Amino acid sequence: MSVDASLLASLEGPDPVAMLTKAVEENPDDFDSWTKLLGNMDNQSIATVRKYYDQFLTRYPLCYGYWKKYSEQETKRGNLKNPETIQRVASIWSRAANAAPYCVDIWIYYMAFATVYIPEQCKELFEKAVSFVGTDPKSSKLWDNYIMFETSCNTPKTVAMLYKRILSTPFRDVGNYWDPYMGFASQQTVEILGSEEEVSTLVTAYDSNERNKMKSDEDRQVELKQMLIDARKAAFDATLEKVKARKPFEDGFKRLYFHVKPVGQNDLTNWNKYLDYELINGDVNSITVLFERCLIPCSYYEQFWVRYVAWCHIARGAQDCLTIIQRALESYLPQSVKLIMMKAEFMEEMGSVEEVKGFLNDIVEKKCPELLEAMVFYVEFLLRHDDRDGAEELLERFSTEDHGVEANAFILVYMCNYYWKVRHDFTMARSLFTSNIDRCQKSLLFWKFYLNFEYSSAEKTADALLGLLHDCLASQLEYADKLVMYELYIHYSSTICTSVGVLTRLKADYDVWKLAARAEQEKKEAERESQKRSASEATSAAPVAAPTMGVNPQMAGAMQPAMQPAMQPAMQPAMQQAMQGGMPAGVPMDPNSPEYAQYYYQYYYQYYGMNYPGQQAQAGQTQTQGFSA
Repeated sequence: MSVDASLLASLEGPDPVAMLTKAVEENPDDFDSWTKLLGNMDNQSIATVRKYYDQFLTRYPLCYGYWKKYSEQETKRGNLKNPETIQRVASIWSRAANAAPYCVDIWIYYMAFATVYIPEQCKELFEKAVSFVGTDPKSSKLWDNYIMFETSCNTPKTVAMLYKRILSTPFRDVGNYWDPYMGFASQQTVEILGSEEEVSTLVTAYDSNERNKMKSDEDRQVELKQMLIDARKAAFDATLEKVKARKPFEDGFKRLYFHVKPVGQNDLTNWNKYLDYELINGDVNSITVLFERCLIPCSYYEQFWVRYVAWCHIARGAQDCLTIIQRALESYLPQSVKLIMMKAEFMEEMGSVEEVKGFLNDIVEKKCPELLEAMVFYVEFLLRHDDRDGAEELLERFSTEDHGVEANAFILVYMCNYYWKVRHDFTMARSLFTSNIDRCQKSLLFWKFYLNFEYSSAEKTADALLGLLHDCLASQLEYADKLVMYELYIHYSSTICTSVGVLTRLKADYDVWKLAARAEQEKKEAERESQKRSASEATSAAPVAAPTMGVNPQMAGAMQPAMQPAMQPAMQPAMQQAMQGGMPAGVPMDPNSPEYAQYYYQYYYQYYGMNYPGQQAQAGQTQTQGFSA
């Protein structure tokens, strides 16, 4: 009897590969689902294996272990006696080395394969490998294989030059290579051990000594060889000192491989210190290698990419900077504001004006329309290239779009500063401020810059500052920010005030306003707390509460303060403090009433020993007499 396939599938449960495939397609950044999916590839077709390994390794090229697994999947399904299989595996390792050239593990695996199956390419590949990762702490296995390969080629001269290179390369296990070198050197002549230039220099130095002219050819060969070995020993000792100096940094790392998990803070600190040291003591090549090593575990940390690019700009030029930035944006940090802006800068430096314009337009129009840094850079880019009309048109468009309170204020302040400082158009700048008060009234940045503008440019500075202060205090700015603005107003006023009496009254006015404003702020906070408690009590009592017959919600709200007398003292602590100082109990309680302000003005002027100028100015205003223009 045949069994229905769909019934059998339902009994077996959901297909894990199908579930994981759906997971990574819906969220390509789901690293755990990716690794589980690749772990279930053994029974899949080679086409499926290639599809998902290619996708994963394009996204995570530093995962060297998965390059190895990919090559193993190809090997399992093919035959390494088959040239086609060898070519496919070689292609995988070639892609791996190109995608992550500073990953030592990739090169170790690659060369283990190459020495067996593509020996004709080994010479070139070994050279490429040690140029990228020869100083890596784990590179000794690579150097060992390189020596074995050259020895098998029966070219002692090449082996001698390789030893020379190793003894001058600072990597962790370089100290283990002196004895093998001496064993090799004992069987070779000086002509084999040294380059033509080295031997020529040694011969010249040897023959310049009169005492050596009478020595035999055998003695001559022995002494020349010893002179060369002494030179090698000096270079080797210098290399050991470099390794010793770097050892504390190398030993301080816990993780040197790539993973999506965060890097420990100790490792991050150690990388920064190591880079500091290398930038002072290293050369261009060693610094490049260390930055690239750092970016294997720290590839998702913007600070190291930015630092690398900043150094590269000085040491290697703008084109190399663009290459580094593009790699970061494509594979690791596509939303990095700093790197996006640095890319625009270097593109402009390279002279790609139209390309920069297209890049910036794409950023502000499509990819990151809320990115203020890009907006500013775009405007300044146009100004640098004598397109003032385009810059002003762009500013106008940005200023009419809604980007949120603080972003709106930033754009407006930038625009006003442009007309004020660059165009010297004070009328336009003031018009922009006054017409955008409602739109930006919750932003401290807006008010601070507006006050500074009036302080710096108004014809009647005192009147302008006072009027602006009143607008600010009447706005929806937060209480703490209003305090900042009032203090800034006092600071500006003190520089133009010609009467100490007027200045004292200004400070008294501020104390009065602060007292009243704080009382009002505490009242609002108490009301909010009361509402929260009432809502909480109503929620907890809802299942057993009796109906409120005949009481409408507005009446219930009006009754609430009387029902909670314990809340009343907390509403006006500032008032209580003032009354404890000898003030009458019957004070006005509404902070918004003229009587309230007048009462506290009288009190504070008496406190300062002055007469209250109630007939000269309305409550809440300050005369501008006694100010310089």
